[in-house]
Amino acid sequence: MKIELLNLKNSYKENEYIFDDNNRSSNMILKINTSSGWRTIDSPYDPEEEAVKSLGNSFDSQTSIVLIGAGSGYFLSEIIKKGINDIVLITPYRVVAEQNYRILSDYESTEGNACIILADVFDVNLQKRLSETLEQRNIKKVVFHPRESKTLPQFFNPLSVYIESLNKKINFKRQQNCIKRVLFPCSGQIIEKEIIKEFIKRGVEVFDTESFNQRKIDPKSAWEIISKYEPDLIMSTNNKGSDFEGYIPAVCSISSIK
Repeated sequence: MKIELLNLKNSYKENEYIFDDNNRSSNMILKINTSSGWRTIDSPYDPEEEAVKSLGNSFDSQTSIVLIGAGSGYFLSEIIKKGINDIVLITPYRVVAEQNYRILSDYESTEGNACIILADVFDVNLQKRLSETLEQRNIKKVVFHPRESKTLPQFFNPLSVYIESLNKKINFKRQQNCIKRVLFPCSGQIIEKEIIKEFIKRGVEVFDTESFNQRKIDPKSAWEIISKYEPDLIMSTNNKGSDFEGYIPAVCSISSIK
């Protein structure tokens, strides 16, 4: 397997880490000191079973896998067991990149391609490299590592919605400078009704919908919402315009929505 490692890290600072085998599963599990403190990157009970259940059987050996976060390597090992030999792996942690590179190295005699992208900031350079890398692949399945992908939301959230836009060929981007269409997540408060009246007086089309912070939203559904209404602005009171994971704000940033 041909392995490519792209180092796009902006920071020279590396996260502290340990490999812990003193856990309930007796498997070697990576722990990383993130901006939110020490995080166990894989299940301390059964990391192999976690990988099997998370990956499921929704793809075959002809699928190209985009793995967002990779953890200690259990996900990558399970992907390779399924006969998949076209893999893109993205992580902000050098130790994760190195650990998974070692796993891939055991399959150097196997046909296929693997690309590990090490990046810690979602910027134009990363977007360009991702676009170039994913354009070379046809049938793509995006897989989120359930633990690592939650450790650095300021990186993983915009990364996730950007990859979703590339995978589904979504190219919506706000063009006009003036505000003509407003998406307004509401909860029926009087002040919200007054705000809607003021927008309508000024010739603005308003779409009121249920609050985002009460809904489970992933990158796919975030794009579906934005593509449906194509707003110039998302109006938010009491944080109702943001979902718990922050995917709606990430889509707005990429689409130039205010």
